[in-house]
Amino acid sequence: MLYSIGDGIWILPMEEETDRPNLGYIQGSKDSLLIDTGNSPRHMEKMLQALNVENLPLPTMAVLTHWHWDHTFGLCAFEGISFSTKETARQLSLMQSWKWDHKSMRNRLKSGEEILFCHHHMRKEYENTESIQIKLPTVTFEKRLEINLGDRTVELEKIGGPHSEDSLWVYLPEEKVLFAGDADSEDYYGLGGRYDRMKLRRYIERLEEKDFELYIHGHRPILKKKEILKELYLALNHM
Repeated sequence: MLYSIGDGIWILPMEEETDRPNLGYIQGSKDSLLIDTGNSPRHMEKMLQALNVENLPLPTMAVLTHWHWDHTFGLCAFEGISFSTKETARQLSLMQSWKWDHKSMRNRLKSGEEILFCHHHMRKEYENTESIQIKLPTVTFEKRLEINLGDRTVELEKIGGPHSEDSLWVYLPEEKVLFAGDADSEDYYGLGGRYDRMKLRRYIERLEEKDFELYIHGHRPILKKKEILKELYLALNHM
């Protein structure tokens, strides 16, 4: 079930059981934009069904906030234009050559290419992991990109951050809404679920500079600017 957080801005809430993140939707007069494509075709289908229930136009565009499976594996079920940073596309291109049988997945756990948390949730989301298909975004960028939806503009900005170097922000300047994906989270692939202190500090500085009111994380309830800054400063000060 979708819920509205502003005029033409909707969220399909996260589901912890199979690590499904929040999916965002921004309606424009000409095009509509999906923010992240979910962790599977089933997740994408749930989003499209929810839009139909609300009589909202299906998205013609999608943006990937970073490469992690729970935000990108649903792209194969999306037919429109898709956007990501070049780094996101490079990682997904590498993963296209991966095999998804049980043995191959276990080998990637041993090599450190994959982590147990994601491995576990993939096997819960997919009845047959060999059905996994990875699709590449159609448009990539280095630092910034503006998307015109007709009556509103959406700004994409590569932000990096402590979670994954390819992370981007999706920003609505008029509405002062910031979709952050998982950019402020810990680094699970490189640091075993810990923060890099300098990356976290830089991320906080960038947040302080950004003019926003609502902050949408991939796996959290919606926060106000002062709330997310308070949480991140607490994390920084406890390191």
